[in-house]
Amino acid sequence: MLCALLSFVYVKNLGGVTWRADLEYLRFGCRLNMTSEHTRLPQRLAALKMCCHWDYPLALVDLPESLKFIQLSDAFDQPLDEVRFPPGLAYLYLGDNFDQPLHDVKWPTNLKVLYLGDSFDHSLGIQEWPVGLESLFLGGNFSGDIDNIVWPDSLTTIKVGCIPCDFYDIKWPLGGDYSGRDSSLE
Repeated sequence: MLCALLSFVYVKNLGGVTWRADLEYLRFGCRLNMTSEHTRLPQRLAALKMCCHWDYPLALVDLPESLKFIQLSDAFDQPLDEVRFPPGLAYLYLGDNFDQPLHDVKWPTNLKVLYLGDSFDHSLGIQEWPVGLESLFLGGNFSGDIDNIVWPDSLTTIKVGCIPCDFYDIKWPLGGDYSGRDSSLE
């Protein structure tokens, strides 16, 4: 598995970057502050992690069909209604500052785990949830109602409070560790 860790103080954009075709894990470090306009990611990318300060429209990023895991920075607070999520995306972590309405979001069909962030406090009722959603994590500031919502039959966990620690230790069947704790990156 090929991994890359990139950390910049400021980059105008990554639209002109040519990525290695076999790159599977991409982590942008805590000093990254870039626009996402015209950013095309590697076509075999399975995991994308944006750290700390990244707060730009995800709709401007060409997300590859191969993505299974996205973790956005805690600063991220952008609308998701125009984002084209890859259908195979299974895990989506929206940072702690995320507080956008969800009523027009087109969720990926295979989404299993969704973390909405500590600041999220919008209605969950005007929503069509992915049929395979298994776990929903809501931050400590969520004060909405979870009754009278049509949940998918697959949903087994709704947690309000902080993110579970094991969320960061997800391992994929392809043998990769996308927790961000890969010793080859240290």
